[in-house]
Amino acid sequence: MWKRAFLSVVALTALAGGHSTADDKPDAKKVTAEKLGGFEYPGSKRYKDDNLGTIAQLVLVTPDEFAKVDDWYRKRLGIYLDIFRGVADMPWPSGVKANEAKGQQQWSVFTDEMRPNGGAERGATIRAVTTRSYVAKTPEQTVFIVLNRGPDDKHTMMSVVLMPESKR
Repeated sequence: MWKRAFLSVVALTALAGGHSTADDKPDAKKVTAEKLGGFEYPGSKRYKDDNLGTIAQLVLVTPDEFAKVDDWYRKRLGIYLDIFRGVADMPWPSGVKANEAKGQQQWSVFTDEMRPNGGAERGATIRAVTTRSYVAKTPEQTVFIVLNRGPDDKHTMMSVVLMPESKR
């Protein structure tokens, strides 16, 4: 009799005592969707979205001009205008001193308005921007953003891909 009572207490303690079960784990798709939502351009319309939990994509559309959308994403990612193109490796989170950083963040910026001048490798001509892409990697996640608006388009399209870093 006491064994049965003891086992019942152990079972109830295990159920109520905060032991983690599969149901206690946060849903990967929900967590990824919440993180991805932080990169949804204000007032944009969802054109398409996919979420597998380990990778998710939003394709968004807005009538806002390319420059306004680009400015919002630069601010959201913490990529300043002086990083016109190329890559950077800096302390994370943004704005902290190197000795206070929790890790590193890497950025990559591609712009298509600078084109090779004729056949020259170093010279460049400037044209109207149609595409910009960003990659921002932190210890928490990697985000890929591509903006596009052709010269005659009435909308700017955005593709936002988020890949959360796996916990080990």
